[in-house]
Amino acid sequence: MGGESDAPALVEAGRDPVLRHWGGLDIGDEGDALRWIGEQRRGWARGERLAFAVVEAGGRVLGHAVLKRPGAAVAEVGYWTAAAARGRGVASEMLRGLTEWAFGEYPALERVELIHQVDNVASCRVAEKGGYGLAGGAGCVAAGVSVGGASACAGAELRLGGVSGRA
Repeated sequence: MGGESDAPALVEAGRDPVLRHWGGLDIGDEGDALRWIGEQRRGWARGERLAFAVVEAGGRVLGHAVLKRPGAAVAEVGYWTAAAARGRGVASEMLRGLTEWAFGEYPALERVELIHQVDNVASCRVAEKGGYGLAGGAGCVAAGVSVGGASACAGAELRLGGVSGRA
């Protein structure tokens, strides 16, 4: 997210029970939002965590996409979408866009991983539509493992032209 003007949209997103459950976004007020924005800026300054606000024409915040460890051979992407953006293809489009940008921007990058909850059916669809296939298996649910009653996360990797890494 970009600037302080995004704080109200973050507070609104933070009230969404779906996002709080699956995304872990813990923003309850403007102070939390400003701290979160500051964390995103520090990630950019360190070059470790490159966060992007996803905004539609007119300025409405639709979501957030992040590239973690961009200078490494294996980076990780993450995302969340505001309630108003769900079901519109926004998440898979921003995932594809960020992944393509990362491969174009970082020559040493060989693979991009997406870590997501395997029991979050919507997240599994986003991964598939975004060009990601589950590492070691086909289908999100089949790769899922429950540990102590909690959902385990599955790693997904980008497949370009049927192989890992660059096309």
